[in-house]
Amino acid sequence: MPFLFLNTALLAGAAAAVIPIIVHLMHLQRPRSDLLPTLKFLKVGLKANRRRMRIRHILVLLLRIAAVLAIVATLSRPAWLGALSFRAGSAPVSAVVVLDNSVSMAYTSGGSSRLERARQVACMAARSLPPGSRAALVVTGVGPRGERLDREFTFNTNTLCVEIGNVEISAFGGTCTDALARAWAMLEEDSDAAFVGNEVYVLTDLAANSWPSLSGLRPGEATATFVIDVGGGRNENFRVLKADSSWLGAPQPHVEVSAVFEGAELSAARLVELHLAGAKRAERVIDVPAGGAARVTFDVSLLQEEGRPLQGFVALADADPLRADNSFYITVPPRREIRCLILTDSPGARGGAAFFLSNALEPPDLEGRASANVTVRQAAGFIPADLAEVDCLILADVESLPGAAWRMTTAFLENGGGVVAFLGERCREQSYNPFVRSSFGVELSGMRRSPEDDGTSFSVLSFDHPALSAFAGGRNGNLAAARFYNRRMLQKVAAGAAAVELARFADGSPAVLAATVGDGRAVAAAFAPIRSDTDLVLRASFVPFVNEIAAWASGSSKAAPQVRRDFFVGETVKLPAPGAPGARFAEVVTPFDDKPVEIHAAGESDSLLYRAWFPGNYLMRRRDPGGERLMGFSVNLPGAETDGVRTAGPLIEDAIPGCRVVEKLDDRRIADAKGATRGAREIFDFFLVAALALLALEAYIANRLYRESGGG
Repeated sequence: MPFLFLNTALLAGAAAAVIPIIVHLMHLQRPRSDLLPTLKFLKVGLKANRRRMRIRHILVLLLRIAAVLAIVATLSRPAWLGALSFRAGSAPVSAVVVLDNSVSMAYTSGGSSRLERARQVACMAARSLPPGSRAALVVTGVGPRGERLDREFTFNTNTLCVEIGNVEISAFGGTCTDALARAWAMLEEDSDAAFVGNEVYVLTDLAANSWPSLSGLRPGEATATFVIDVGGGRNENFRVLKADSSWLGAPQPHVEVSAVFEGAELSAARLVELHLAGAKRAERVIDVPAGGAARVTFDVSLLQEEGRPLQGFVALADADPLRADNSFYITVPPRREIRCLILTDSPGARGGAAFFLSNALEPPDLEGRASANVTVRQAAGFIPADLAEVDCLILADVESLPGAAWRMTTAFLENGGGVVAFLGERCREQSYNPFVRSSFGVELSGMRRSPEDDGTSFSVLSFDHPALSAFAGGRNGNLAAARFYNRRMLQKVAAGAAAVELARFADGSPAVLAATVGDGRAVAAAFAPIRSDTDLVLRASFVPFVNEIAAWASGSSKAAPQVRRDFFVGETVKLPAPGAPGARFAEVVTPFDDKPVEIHAAGESDSLLYRAWFPGNYLMRRRDPGGERLMGFSVNLPGAETDGVRTAGPLIEDAIPGCRVVEKLDDRRIADAKGATRGAREIFDFFLVAALALLALEAYIANRLYRESGGG
């Protein structure tokens, strides 16, 4: 239908057309009695006069009814959908501005960010709407606490522009596809006949992560979608892609942090920094290739504060167009306690192999703070139950084990446990050879002695292996200074597993071997850790040596899983919460607010759930009967947020019916498309003129009628 009313509710005012009829009926003139001498001519004149007066009364009545209807029609805003060459489309529309505030929109070039340009264009689009239009705001991302930033329809474009100007970058940027679906849903749910067309303006940089799926996107009828690209240009961004951290060494530990840095379309030397425990601990200049990545490793000697998680970040110190991805937050996982079982033939002997090993793994001065929990058992009473809660089994120069014990040890190793064997003079070859042959590809042969005043040393040390990497560069002591006076000869055999030589004696014979067996790891040392065989047990390097090989051997153990401490923005953080049901709660201290957020476990769950919407280091504080417990975790941006990949405009246009992807608001394609949404031409002024003309004509005829009827 080419003709319509934009405000149909006021059409009910047409009922007022009965008022002139009522007034007309109430003022019908009664016949007048006159005494005249000649009644013959009076009758003829009276009939003619009545006929003329009736016609005039009806005409006045019709004019009054038409005037009332014209006024009602004028107030109901009549519009014509057809072409009117003398009048442009001016009908009001319902418009939704979709603002992409993902992290990539913080990219700065030419002195302004993409988000700033998007806000300017969004306000221009809102203010260019026809008079009487209404507009709403949909924001792709959420606030720092996960709150929605959308705004409902308003007729006040100035108010809407203020809301647009308040939108900031969101770490959880959401997607333009989801925001478009919300915008179309708002237009359908709040439809009004007064608004003939719908318009949606999407301000985005076309980052691929904001357009993950283009299938199934269908706008409603009479809806035009305009995607305005505020991105593009050369990508000169550098970023920290990821970072890992761990504790190494004992009893004086050090932190190793490895980070990967990535460049976009530029290659440059960048200054990178490591911050831990609130202070800068290291810095380095690295070369980041264009379109490639560079890895850097920091090694920092730092004691962990008792009971408090160690947190920090790796950062690019040099400025670039997008600073949001220049930092990667880390929470160093606490040193996992290694549960070690030491088997020995003489558990209580001072100066024996078990004595030196247990003191190295659990020094008396570090009681309660050591990285290992040690149990010493008599080898003769070794049973399967002893391995139930063990990460690493250590054979401390044990003379022999029965066949059942060896089978139990092999099964423990293949299922993910760690085994460390110190092969001294007491070890019987016939008992050990089947195990070391299958695990290391060697067999035990005789012993070799060196003069006590001389001894032999390590000639080769494999510092690139994780078990000895803590000694690289002279850290944690000099293993090469140790002297060995009595050592086991290990003869390689053709069959058996291949092993890695971690160390070799000066005469070329293997000193320390490492091998992976099934899901587990094994280490064999060709000496006994006693004073008569080596002075290593008296050196400071012995403690980290034993701890490092035990930690490596138990590294694949499935018995003690680590609690995850690194998450991405928007992920649900699962925090352990042991205790009675209904009484499990904790406080989360966020990086942007000093006010903690209290979280509770739901129902019978033994976990606390928290969803982080902002990158940074977080701290969970939980009060137990035993005191306050602290657990830290880190939240970072997903790599896809700033990878610089863009979605092609033609793909969006092909996927969304009636969509135009342009770079400027005044693009001719937008102006042409507005004809479908603003094609209605309001013609209320014609109706207003008609109403005034009808009222004027009615007044003229009514006055003439009054004079004629009242005269004489």
